[in-house]
Amino acid sequence: MQNKKIHLKILLLILVLLASSGFRCKCVSPEAREALKPITLSYWRTWDSSDDFSDLIQAYQNLHPNITINYKKLRYEEYERLLLEAWAEDRGPDIFSIHNTWGLNYKHQMSPIPNTIEMPYIYYKNAIPGCDRKKEQMIEFRKTPLPSLIDIKNSFAEAVYPDVIFKDDEGKSKIYALPLSLDTLVLFHNRDLLNRANIPYPPADWEEFIENTRALIITDDEQKEVIQAGAALGTFNNVERAFDIIALLMMQNGSDLNDLNSDQAFEALNFYLDFASPGREIYTWNNDMPNSLDAFAQGQLAFFFGYSYHIPIIKSKSPTLNFAISPMIQINKTHPINYANYWIETVSKKSEYAKEAWDFLIFAADEKNVVKYLNKTKKPAALRSLIKEQEKDPLIKPFAMQILTAESWHNIKNFNYAEEQFSEMFKKIYGAEDVDIKKLFELTINKIKKIN
Repeated sequence: MQNKKIHLKILLLILVLLASSGFRCKCVSPEAREALKPITLSYWRTWDSSDDFSDLIQAYQNLHPNITINYKKLRYEEYERLLLEAWAEDRGPDIFSIHNTWGLNYKHQMSPIPNTIEMPYIYYKNAIPGCDRKKEQMIEFRKTPLPSLIDIKNSFAEAVYPDVIFKDDEGKSKIYALPLSLDTLVLFHNRDLLNRANIPYPPADWEEFIENTRALIITDDEQKEVIQAGAALGTFNNVERAFDIIALLMMQNGSDLNDLNSDQAFEALNFYLDFASPGREIYTWNNDMPNSLDAFAQGQLAFFFGYSYHIPIIKSKSPTLNFAISPMIQINKTHPINYANYWIETVSKKSEYAKEAWDFLIFAADEKNVVKYLNKTKKPAALRSLIKEQEKDPLIKPFAMQILTAESWHNIKNFNYAEEQFSEMFKKIYGAEDVDIKKLFELTINKIKKIN
């Protein structure tokens, strides 16, 4: 008994000497301190507010408290210019967003998903004697499951794969971006105007659409001025997303967007122009009309082609407008073709924290996390697995029904230049009396080809 007391006193004395000599546990391992050093990622986007991303960012920071994500929303009109200026001065964002048609133009500014990503995760174990806390903070490195090329094809809508997969410098196909949502063109219609014209349902094909449009047109006594328009088609600068509508008509008519020098493409353009040609039966729109979005919000337009992001704009402009949304008009209802318009998220080639930036984007695009963003923004998903759930929402259903048949203009290096050339073409079409539209169209397409 006496020996046990002596041994206990000796043990206590050793512990006191160790403590007084400075050998004291800090309760945090050196590996944890190094792995959890503070990191700040800058994230640049347009359109969506910081509040739209707050839940998603907070969920990620709960897992990685050492990573701060500074979200910045920029005006669309200055977004590309500010990106280019920032990169020139080596101060650009770690993560940025680009339109799905800009990939080829921005590829050399993008960093593909790395081959491996290991991220530190905190866990706690009982502290050894001498710590001033009961638990010691430890670190565990876990490999982030990375999406493969097959995963992109199987998990997302068909339009996504060619928009986010590019060849690297060695000729290998790599994932350069991920989408959070995917929008498509749909048909908005004014329910009151259709009711007055005794049209019970919105049209599903272009023949019905023409018939309904004729019934909805109201002109003055001399049939020169359009008082109520059936549809906003035929012009360019006062039709919201006219370029997308024309591209869709060309695709539905069998034209390849990578080779627009075809009879199908020109036929589609002529069909579009008929709606703004006074001599045609379906004349319903002209360059003197207001912007199509404003005309629809003001109740002067029966049919409007738009995207999900137009819904809050219309509601803000006209809170009492009685409107509804239906799927896009088709040439062949059994073989629908729709138009994709969306943004993709990527990591800057100049980012010091490319691994952490990609880890966040992979987290954000995952099914269980991206819903935090989709529920706030009311946007249609890009993931196949979320389609059926989104179809339960009447407001999102028309968009969700279309994402699997949506296509986009992939293989063009400068999409904005192509749109500008179409705008110039329309100015010439309506700026001269005897213009050869076919020749002008061919000239426009050749200009676009040269820039690629």
